[in-house]
Amino acid sequence: MEEGTPIKDKPRGLRIFASFAALSLLLVGIFAYASTFKLQNSAPLATELNSKSHARTATLTLEVKNKYSERDGTPGQQYSWLEDAMLAEPHLPSTFRVVDHDPLKDYEWELYDEAGDIEKIFYGHEFVYSFEREDVWHDRFLVVNEYETNLEAQTKKISNSGSAKLYVRYVRREIRNLFLEDLDEILDAMSLHWTTNQEAGVKSYGSNYRSMLTLLKLHLSAAGDITCDHFHDGYGFLQQHAALTILFEQSLQAVNPRLALPYWDYVKDFQQFTDAGQGYTGFNNGELFTAAFFGSTDGDNHIADGRWAGLTMPKVTDLGSEVERSEIPHNAFGFLRSPWALTADEFVVRASLTCGVDGANADGAADCAAVSALTAVESSEGWMQAASYSPHGPVHILLGGALGCSAAWDAVEAAGVDQETVTRWRGLAFSYLKNGYRQGSIECTSTEGCYCPSYGIYMDHLDRATNFLSGLPMGGVSELTDDQLLAVVDAVCNSGIVLGDNLQSSSSWTPEFWPIHGNVERLYQLWRLQREADTFVWGEKNSWSLTQFDCTGHGENDVVLVGRDAVQVKGVKTELTVAEFLDLLEPANMHRLDYIYDNPDWAYCGEDLTY
Repeated sequence: MEEGTPIKDKPRGLRIFASFAALSLLLVGIFAYASTFKLQNSAPLATELNSKSHARTATLTLEVKNKYSERDGTPGQQYSWLEDAMLAEPHLPSTFRVVDHDPLKDYEWELYDEAGDIEKIFYGHEFVYSFEREDVWHDRFLVVNEYETNLEAQTKKISNSGSAKLYVRYVRREIRNLFLEDLDEILDAMSLHWTTNQEAGVKSYGSNYRSMLTLLKLHLSAAGDITCDHFHDGYGFLQQHAALTILFEQSLQAVNPRLALPYWDYVKDFQQFTDAGQGYTGFNNGELFTAAFFGSTDGDNHIADGRWAGLTMPKVTDLGSEVERSEIPHNAFGFLRSPWALTADEFVVRASLTCGVDGANADGAADCAAVSALTAVESSEGWMQAASYSPHGPVHILLGGALGCSAAWDAVEAAGVDQETVTRWRGLAFSYLKNGYRQGSIECTSTEGCYCPSYGIYMDHLDRATNFLSGLPMGGVSELTDDQLLAVVDAVCNSGIVLGDNLQSSSSWTPEFWPIHGNVERLYQLWRLQREADTFVWGEKNSWSLTQFDCTGHGENDVVLVGRDAVQVKGVKTELTVAEFLDLLEPANMHRLDYIYDNPDWAYCGEDLTY
């Protein structure tokens, strides 16, 4: 839709050179480039046209603003391809203007599509226009001519001109930086995905719709597989989660095409806890955990208020077919949770303690120090190995937590193991459970709790017990006394541990899951922008989940989303490999996607963590 100034649609057959044919020799030089642009039908030549026209007599300065850029400045300044271009956002009114225009002159704007056809003509030194969802896949070129008008002779001639490449892209912003009306729209559209099933959603919103149950099944099937984790613990972590996030974002846009999925810069929240020096146990009741955002957490570790108040977990019996029910991972209580997570609670569970201690004892805090450490990593392979843990893992640990296991680890301390070591083990107890389940040394098929089939053997043969614990892997067990070793085996095998939903494969069912991984993309962009390009070296060991070093989903030629779904690129559902998707996430290549980030900026952490 358009607002304000008069606009004239032009016939599709009208080419760039036709609009210039009757103009003065001022733009003769542009004609040759415009003709080439038309014949080649090549978007890069529009940039050539832009630079050549400016190199001649075009001196007008153009700008585009919307309500966000008026407040925050121009987004996406980290992208080299936007350096001399203009950016508009779909379904957000943009004001295009000539900077320092001459009030005695007339102005005419021409908007060209990728093929060189004129789409629109606008009049005046500024105009307001809103692009639509489909426009993100088609780049444009904008030309403005300034005219001197002789009223007596009833003639006019071009006195100046300006031009620019124009991109239409969604801009992902920090969720707390959204205007209130936009925040409400995004949260309303998000919550709809928990209440509108796949069939009804497709019928109402089209084929891009993905219900939250559909998205949960995708994440759960990949991360809850007994053989290995296809989304974590490998070189595909970033790409798999970026693709999953895009899949949800494109579903949101099917519901409301104005929306871009915001990211959550949780580093800021962690740093506030770090600065306060009181630990991190209140993290799941921080700024975003109020009724206005994702709901507060009550004393029973449930969502207390807001759009997701009382959110319950789906069960395997909710699935449509017997085949699907037999294939999807689920726990012994029938909930669509990790099969090793014997969480019987029907409600989504949030906690920030792990076996009685602050969850930060597992992977630390995702604060400024963690960002600085990740940004200092030298190689692409090293960055990918580190990124899924800190500063990403602590978010899930302190939103999910591990309950019901304090007493077992209290007994380990009572056996004389030093508190610092036990505190570390408490923090990582969730990983021992998961790894033991995948290795077959822990079974979780009974509603009475997980157990170790070889528990009796461990009790009678301490060397076997040591090997079992070391393989989880637990450090320092070889230094334990016999009684201490038996206490640790008992804690691992019989603790009664209950995992919160953000600390297992059901994490995607929680609303707070969805803005987390955009921040990881921003961390990657900051890291790439601060370095010379290097070549990612794919090897035989592309994953490290203890059971498989070649887990599908992490190899160079493995398919993103493990072939279960595909995102749209250039408006077409496209199956991409892990390597191809990583290439798309390079800042220099982001123009091939339909979104950008406002910035890769952690300036509050220090000058070296911005770009």
